[in-house]
Parts: sequence; structure tokens; C-alpha cells
Amino acid sequence: MAAGYTGNNNPAVYGNQPGTHNYLNSQEWSDFMLTKPSVFPSLIQRYGIQDLGIRSMLKMIPGFSTSSDGAEIRRHLEEDFIRGLVFVDAQGGGSAGDAVQLTVQNGNIGVISQTAPYIDAGNAALDEDRIIPRELDIVQFANGVYAVVTEVDEAYGTFTVIPNDETEAVPATTTDVGIAIIGSLAEEGSSPRESVSSRFIYYENYMTHVRDDWNVSTRAAGEPIWVKVPDKTGKLTDKWYAKGAADTYHRMMGYVDTMFLDGKPLTNPAIAALGGKFRTIQRGLGLIQTIEDAGNNQGYTKDNMQLDDLANLNFQFDANKAPTDHIVLADIHFRKDFSTLLAGGDGTIMGAANSPGRLVFNTFNGKEKQGLNLDMDYLTYMGYNYTVKQMQAFSDPNSLGAVNKYKGIGVFIPVGQTTMYNYNDSKTKVNVPTVQVVEKETDLGITGYSEWMTGHAPKFGINTSGKQELNFHYEYSGMLETFAINRFGLMTDGLSS
Repeated sequence: MAAGYTGNNNPAVYGNQPGTHNYLNSQEWSDFMLTKPSVFPSLIQRYGIQDLGIRSMLKMIPGFSTSSDGAEIRRHLEEDFIRGLVFVDAQGGGSAGDAVQLTVQNGNIGVISQTAPYIDAGNAALDEDRIIPRELDIVQFANGVYAVVTEVDEAYGTFTVIPNDETEAVPATTTDVGIAIIGSLAEEGSSPRESVSSRFIYYENYMTHVRDDWNVSTRAAGEPIWVKVPDKTGKLTDKWYAKGAADTYHRMMGYVDTMFLDGKPLTNPAIAALGGKFRTIQRGLGLIQTIEDAGNNQGYTKDNMQLDDLANLNFQFDANKAPTDHIVLADIHFRKDFSTLLAGGDGTIMGAANSPGRLVFNTFNGKEKQGLNLDMDYLTYMGYNYTVKQMQAFSDPNSLGAVNKYKGIGVFIPVGQTTMYNYNDSKTKVNVPTVQVVEKETDLGITGYSEWMTGHAPKFGINTSGKQELNFHYEYSGMLETFAINRFGLMTDGLSS
């Protein structure tokens, strides 16, 4: 700049600068940021790594297991009760001492995963999913009336009963109340009876394949940013693409977490009809969906959890011979209602005036610091022990927290590796995992997660194409396998009990 230059002294434009000088003043050009700005050298991750932590939480539960499998489909069999209820169509009752013909419902057995359990009665007309009594079986109705089965027609799924007592009548039946087979008779010199097999529950789940990629061009790789972020090796660097690659990995594994937790199979034929890439999509089933389909479900009213809500869940656990210890994965709303219930009572049993189950605040004495922990971390009720673990993943505003379904949810997961009712008996218990993550194993030696790079990057020794770029590739293949879903439970706001 020529000597004797007269600058514009308008402070609104250039500030209060000297009128004459012969060099570039750094203060004069500060608005143009020609020098490296003064920025704190570390990237502030205000939300942390943002992993949902669902797989990590499952791994901490006693009874969790991992394995690998080369197959795309994972299966196992579970034996149901050796006794079964008979469900019939709704109809009116009979007169005292009179015979009544009942029709067995079609398709009354619950479904676990994609395949229904069955009972093989030896006749295709029964669709192998209905339980039908045999002649001379003794049945008992919900009101206590006994009756003997006098005739069975398997072809039409009907049977006839006559009350044991001539003064009693076969009651009216409904579709949701089963009839118990509580005994069986045999005539003198009887012939072999038709055999009945125990019902087997066929569990099936599919590998879930998740993939993501991150591309860096040569020009993008040369663009600096004035904050240091860790690269793949942990070394601090100013290259923004290293952060992008890490974010891509964590984002993808977050998808794995959510699909393990609540993945739903693709059953809509319209998806398969699209063909192409949609023909090979797998349909893994998540833990919550599995419990909803075939586990123990109980609802409650948000901000008004009742002790009877827990009691009703306990009744289901007891009927299904579940173990007594559970860890409850809960969101903050469930945790709040759980703590409020136990601290203040439900207004009927624990919340009555002067009830010993209610917290009463009196005057605090002394000058020491004092406080009160209003969080209830565990509960023992009706012989069942529940330890609550709050999961922030349910509140993630850009993931599960955006779905109302997860507000006020409690997932009850049994503790321990057993399905036997007498699980504390070392002689008779049978140990199996509670939840198992099964990862894909291939002939290449890759199990579960894999990553690789392609492109043209001589510094990294990569030259798979002539295009000047670097591609990061991530892939995960795995599934969640749940054993004995009758041991699991789910409490959600608004779910009908």
C-alpha cells in the first residue's frame, strides 16, 4: 500500500483507525478472519457419543449369552404345558343333568414369532392348532361344574359333555374362558386310548443386516477445520471426515440397538412385490415385539400407577412359572410412577391416612445436612423381586423418545439362566440363556460386525479404484434370540391388561 494513504475515518465502517499508515493493520482486517481464529481446540460433544446402549445393557443382565451362526434363520423348540385348556365357541348353557354339545374354537393358540405352536390331534380338520378332549375325559368349567366327555367328533371339532351331578347344568360358554381337563376315566378291559402330544412352541427369528457407508473425496479430505477430533486410531487431527466416519459407525449401531429392542418383521406382501433389493431383506424380531406377541403384558395409567397393576403382572408370572427375579428396563416416566407409587402409595392400600406404607414428613432436627432419596430402585411384592434400571435411550429425542409407545414403558427381563419352575433346585433345573445375541458367521471368518475401506488413498495403502476418494464401509449382521418368553413381562401406559 502506498505511503501517505489516507484511510476512511468513518467508525461505522472501519472503526476508529489511524488516518495514515503504510502497512496492513491486523486489527483493521480482523473482520475478515485471515488468520486462524481463536477457537477452543477440542470438539465439544454436547450429547456424548450418543450410543443408545441397549446391547450394553442386555450384556449386564445375568443370563445374557452370545453366539454365532452361519445360518440366516435361528430356531429352537420350547415345550409348553403338558396339560391344555379347551377353548370353545360361545353358546348358552344346558339344563340340569342334560348333555350339551360344544364346538372347539379354531386358531385359539397364541403365536410366538412367525410360527404358531400346535397340538397334533391326528386330523387335518382340526388344523393342528386346537386342543380337543377325548372320550371319558373329565372336564371342569370355570364355575366349578364337573362333566364327563361322552362323544367326540374330530372331523367337525365337536364334543359332548354330561354333568357328573344330575342337579348341575353345563354353564354358558365364552370364547375367552377355557375349560380344564382335570381327569380321565377308563372302562373295564379298556383298549389303548388315542395319544395326545405335548404342544411344542416353535421359535424362529431372522438375521438382521444393517450397513452404512461414508465417502470422502480428495478435495474434502484437504479441507481443514479448526477443531481437533479423534480419528479411527484415537489420534487428534483437524480432518473433519474422521469425525464423520465415527459418527456413521455409531449411527449404524444405534439402528442395531433399536431393531434388537423393538424390531418388527416385514410381513406386508406389498414390500416383497417390489422385487429387486427388497427380495433379500431380512425381518428380525425385537424383544418388545416378542413380549407383546407372547409374553406377559400389563397396562397402567400414567401418573396413577396402582399396586394392583404390579399384582396383575405377578399373577401372570405365577401362572406361567416365571422366576422371581427381574430387571426392569424403564424410561424416566415409568421410573417416576414406580417411585411415586412406592413413596406415596396408590391411594387405596398404601396411601391411606397413617398407613405404615406411606412416607410421613415430620420436623427435621439438628444442623447437619439432610436429604431424602425419593427414587425407589427395587421392590419385593408377592414373592417377586424387581430392580429398576432407567435407560436414557427411551428418551432420546431423535430416536425412541419421538415415539409415544416408549413413554412410560417398563420391560421386565428375568435374571438367570433357567426356565424351570423350581429353578433353585440344582438337581432338576435346566439352564438356558435368558437373551442371546446371535451374530452372523461366514466362511471368511467375519462374525457380526465388519468394516473395510475402498478407493484410492496411497497414504493408507488403498488402491481399489482409479477414483480419488476414500470410502469407509460398515456392516453388522445379527439377531436377538429370546428363550422362554413366558418369563418376560411388559408394562406400558394405556395397554389393556
